[in-house]
Amino acid sequence: MKNILLAFCLLLIASISFAQTSPDHYLKQLPSLPQNICETSSDDKAPFLKLVRNLRDKMDRDIVTRREEMQVYVSAKRVRPPTGAMLAPEPEKMPDVEKRSPADPQPSGRNVSLHEELKELIDRVEARKSAVLARIKALDQNASAMKEKDIDPFHRQISSLASPVATKEQMDRVNQLALKLKENQSRYCRTYSPQYLALLEEYLSAVKASLPDYERMEAIAAKTQMGLDEPNATISGLFGIEAVRDYLALASKVYKYDLPHEY
Repeated sequence: MKNILLAFCLLLIASISFAQTSPDHYLKQLPSLPQNICETSSDDKAPFLKLVRNLRDKMDRDIVTRREEMQVYVSAKRVRPPTGAMLAPEPEKMPDVEKRSPADPQPSGRNVSLHEELKELIDRVEARKSAVLARIKALDQNASAMKEKDIDPFHRQISSLASPVATKEQMDRVNQLALKLKENQSRYCRTYSPQYLALLEEYLSAVKASLPDYERMEAIAAKTQMGLDEPNATISGLFGIEAVRDYLALASKVYKYDLPHEY
């Protein structure tokens, strides 16, 4: 009983902070995606990347705390009452299986139905995300092929020519190759960065479209795993927050096609 009371006290305290955070709360804090990606200095990139990093850290702490508090609650619910403690009245006995009509639902039928609904919700959410993630993967593969063809060979040639005892002719050749390398890097960035920005927007739209499904998933989890008729502050919004956090992980790579100019 003490463990259960402790769990409720912890959840009551946590609910004060959890009530101040939600998927919508974090969505409003998302920084706008930068539009000038290519040939951008580290100083220009820093403000956006810092905002993303700080928000991700904040969300990570929120998610970890929520999951820890949820585990405390679930664990406490499973603690058996001490010997001699007052037990809840025994529920009315269900009819014998032999006397139940085949059309009557089984005692666990409700949970089975909820689990089936949960699977459908998960499949729907994953379908939205996986469609965009597959296109991001294809984009990375195309970018990798272009880099291998139009960028990497110039790095190898420059490395083979540049040395402390290089001749003037070699250095002139290095400068020519470096200029061509920079042109190819710029074309590489201009080709793939706009496509990645568009896919990030699509992914964020998929997250927003999935928020009602996440809410329903939380309601089912609260019912089947926590014995609650509706989600409490610990779990309410958790799945949506995790989805927004996943978007931030992708957004943190927005500059990945802006390759550094080394020569």
